[in-house]
Amino acid sequence: MFSPLDRYLTANRASSYRRASLTSRVGQLSTENRDNLLDGNPPLVHVFHKWLAKGIIESKDMINTYVTVYTDGACSGNPGPGAIGVIVLDENNQEVTTWKECIGDTTNNKAEYKAVIRGLELAAGICRRKVICFSDSQLLVKQLNRAWRIRDKELVKLNIEVNDRVKLFEEVVFQHVSRNNQYITKADRLTKDALAGK
Repeated sequence: MFSPLDRYLTANRASSYRRASLTSRVGQLSTENRDNLLDGNPPLVHVFHKWLAKGIIESKDMINTYVTVYTDGACSGNPGPGAIGVIVLDENNQEVTTWKECIGDTTNNKAEYKAVIRGLELAAGICRRKVICFSDSQLLVKQLNRAWRIRDKELVKLNIEVNDRVKLFEEVVFQHVSRNNQYITKADRLTKDALAGK
């Protein structure tokens, strides 16, 4: 019989590396936290990465000197139902994990921010040194690099959330990239799949 963790990993097509890494880290938890993780609501990964980000658990095998994160966020209508897509690559440019998620009614800019937040949380599971985040949203990158002012109060809050995750690493770089980039294209496809319920 499959455990909730097995079902989650299978449903999200986790790689063997990701499967072993997550399983190992779940094994490091106290019995109470492990039970909450596997049986709780919200879903497993939200709780797991929240604990990871807060330092409640930490990988013992963070061998990557840097990781690369590609993110995309969008909504159907603006505002409207939104979703995010994330791809994380290790220092060997190998895909470690992908992520897609519906995030409720939002705007395009908020969705872009939430994608970066999730991307940094995912990256924290395999590296605490350097993260390079790529996005095709110029507004997002300019604001995160403090080149543009943030006028929207909700974006200010999300910017603070991003910077809270940035503190998990020695260095985080935010870089703009063309929407034609192969990984941005894939992140965009994940976002659209999430919106379509795939």
